[in-house]
Order: sequence, then C-alpha cells, then structure tokens
Amino acid sequence: SFACALDRAGGVWGWGGDWVGQLGDGGPEASSTRPVQVLDGLSEPLSSVLSLGGAGQGHACVQKVDRAMCWGAGGEGRLGTGDLQQGDNARVVSRSALGVAFEPVTDVAVGWIHTCLLDGAGAAWCTGNNLWRQLGVAAAEDHVVVPTAVKGDHEYRSVESGGEHNCALDYGGIVRCWGRNTSGQLG
Repeated sequence: SFACALDRAGGVWGWGGDWVGQLGDGGPEASSTRPVQVLDGLSEPLSSVLSLGGAGQGHACVQKVDRAMCWGAGGEGRLGTGDLQQGDNARVVSRSALGVAFEPVTDVAVGWIHTCLLDGAGAAWCTGNNLWRQLGVAAAEDHVVVPTAVKGDHEYRSVESGGEHNCALDYGGIVRCWGRNTSGQLG
C-alpha cells in the first residue's frame, strides 16, 4: 500500500500508506497522496542512494555505496537489527549492512516480510520471516533477526526478492532461486 522512488540526485521519496513508518519521513504515521522525502537517521534527506531494494509489507530498503539502509515495520526481523519484536521505525535504520560487520553491500532486495543483500564478496545474506524458507539459511527457523548467510558457496552479481522467494544471478550467468514455490515461482 505504499511506493518509493529514487530521484536523479540519489534522494528517495515515498507515498501511500504509512501506518508503520514505511514512508520514512520521521514524522507521525500519516498516509500521503504526494511524495514525501525519506529522511536518514539524523533527520536530513536520505542522499547518495545507488538503488532501491524495493518495498515490502511495511518496510523498504536502499543500497548506498557502503551499506544497506531500511525503515518501516521492524517485526519478524526484517530490518536485521537483532530484535524479533522490534517496533515500527519511521526513521531509517542506519546500520552497516543491516547489522552485519561487512562492507560494502553490493545489492539489496526486499520481500514481503524479509530482506536479502549481497556483500562485497558476492555472498547472499537474508533476514526476516522464513516461513517458506525464503531466507535460504541452513537452519529451519521461522524467523532470523540478523542477516544470515544463504547456504551454498556461490558468488552473486545481483539479487531480487518476490513476496516469499528470492532469485540471484551468479557470475557464471546462472540464476538460483529459493523460498516459496507453490505457483512455480522458483522456475
């Protein structure tokens, strides 16, 4: 129920529903039919964004040169801050690689209630809801609250997320997918 856009200057704008801070404007949750500028954690306009990771169910993420940044609904670990029950966050969560101590983040993708990213070595990491095993982690946990390595020894160029699944392109041109496959979405 909300959308985000990236402007030519690397700023981010959001509009639509805002019941959990998913517009990232730092103010009271209030829906907006006009774009509002997403603010960083210091109440300044978010800038120097390279790409949008997408909009999930109440949260959004972007890729900057050295890290991923997310905001909005924090439940189920989707912001990767280490807290399963974290409340909603109207401000951008400015943590190096969503709380993982590696840099840079080369890509970020947002699913319905999960987030995945790639590190500088091409490894995939995911956090959030894992009901359909969309996080690709070795453990069969229902939630993961910090980014955890996707199983397999692959180096990826890019990652994209659907509602409850992900696909990543490796450097050999092979696409690998994981997560929900009830409609054949894993190919």
